[in-house]
Amino acid sequence: EDMARSLEEFVCVAMGRGASDRRAPVAAGAEWVWEDASLRYSGRSNILEHVMMSVRAIPDLRTDIIEVAREGPASLAVDLCCSGTQATMYLPHWPIRKFVSWRLRSVVTFDSQLHITRKHVRLLLEEKLGLQPQMLEGLSNCARALASTPSGCRVLQRAIEEPGAGDCGCLVEQLRGHVWEAAASPHANHVLQKLIANVHPARVRFVAEEFRGRAAAAARHRVRGRVIERLLEHAPAEHLGDLVEELLDACPMLCHHAFGNFVVQRLLEHGTAKQRHRLAACLAADAARMAKSKIGSSVLRCALVHCAGEDRARLAGALEADPSRAEELNRHLFGG
Repeated sequence: EDMARSLEEFVCVAMGRGASDRRAPVAAGAEWVWEDASLRYSGRSNILEHVMMSVRAIPDLRTDIIEVAREGPASLAVDLCCSGTQATMYLPHWPIRKFVSWRLRSVVTFDSQLHITRKHVRLLLEEKLGLQPQMLEGLSNCARALASTPSGCRVLQRAIEEPGAGDCGCLVEQLRGHVWEAAASPHANHVLQKLIANVHPARVRFVAEEFRGRAAAAARHRVRGRVIERLLEHAPAEHLGDLVEELLDACPMLCHHAFGNFVVQRLLEHGTAKQRHRLAACLAADAARMAKSKIGSSVLRCALVHCAGEDRARLAGALEADPSRAEELNRHLFGG
């Protein structure tokens, strides 16, 4: 009860009632963390300054406590509804001039004086609650900011998979025009992959279009190549014409590339019969060299599984022209 009372006092602070009050129940060395938005504040004065700045930016800020449960001997887990309209930019993850309502879970830790020593906040995406329309809109409006952080990108991925997310149209639109940089991000690329795998192909057709002229370069990139792989796995062939043409033209190089070879393998697995035929011709011309390398032999093995019988025979013939080539592929450590 005492911790709950102290928490209520802090909620008053968080809503702007007494934010400058020296009696606010926050310890001198307290830490405040919003994981999803990668926000972190240390020290009582910095935390209270952040609260005051938030209240100024969001004049109608409202925080309602939904549920409180004991998390530990000196901690409470608090489910909150935090809503309002950010009038001036302060919080990068909060849309401007749009009312949003967030469901949050805050784990609050207290010291022996019932002063808050740590507050850890994250967005609450629970299956039992579903994804509320206002919350999806809020996430969508700050999608690029969230996608660029480790925790934010995880929130977006969870949101995309939520039953209430629908076609994620508003979220998708925030990434339009930003695919190239998002695909290179160690965090945002996962959001793109999740969208490609879960959203109607028509909604994400622009992703392939934004790789136009740079598909081969993307395939050779450690991170962008994964987005290309998801496109080959999930997008219909009619959406990928130009992109696949670029990959086919670059096939001789990609087959030997540390990252590009995975893109070639996805194309062998999911491409059209005509595309597989063209790839087989390319591979047959270089089968001897490919059979002797870890990367090349992996591509050959994939082709021998997924190509049509005629093309498999052509590859086998290219290897058997010199018995040592076929032998090499059979006994090579990486060739099966």
